[in-house]
Amino acid sequence: MTRLEDLGYSLPPAVSPLGAYVTGVRAGDLAFFGGHGPLRHEGKPAYRGRLGVDLTIEDVGEIAVGSMLSVLASAKQLLGNLGAIDQVLKVCAFVACGSEEVDPVAACEPALMLLNQIFEQPPAVTIVPVLVLPNNIPIMLELIVKVRADSGHADRPNGSIAIKSRS
Repeated sequence: MTRLEDLGYSLPPAVSPLGAYVTGVRAGDLAFFGGHGPLRHEGKPAYRGRLGVDLTIEDVGEIAVGSMLSVLASAKQLLGNLGAIDQVLKVCAFVACGSEEVDPVAACEPALMLLNQIFEQPPAVTIVPVLVLPNNIPIMLELIVKVRADSGHADRPNGSIAIKSRS
């Protein structure tokens, strides 16, 4: 049983890109994961809205955990397993906020606590409140991780994930 399972979580299927980009790429001992938001249902975001207008801190906190699991699913797809991650170095969270009186840091805290429980080291974090995100999603997460020296994917050049075009 993995630490993630011990905490009562499982990874969703890794998302496929919706355009001409990849969800993650490896460069040497680093892996970069682009913006992951709420999981999609039938091609549309599962959640929409802004903190303080449509959603509470608790709502966005729960959505942030789901978004973090989505990023971790992409990490597993790129690296083969989460054990290949030596350390999560950086998390960047963009939170759609409806006013200056909301606390995007508090909304991100559940997802950050999950990372701390899984990897036992806190990452550097940047949390950016924004007026709107693509498709009106409430949160978007990016990660930079350090990959263990003994892990690799020889079948993927630079560890990149194949691009799927929209047709």
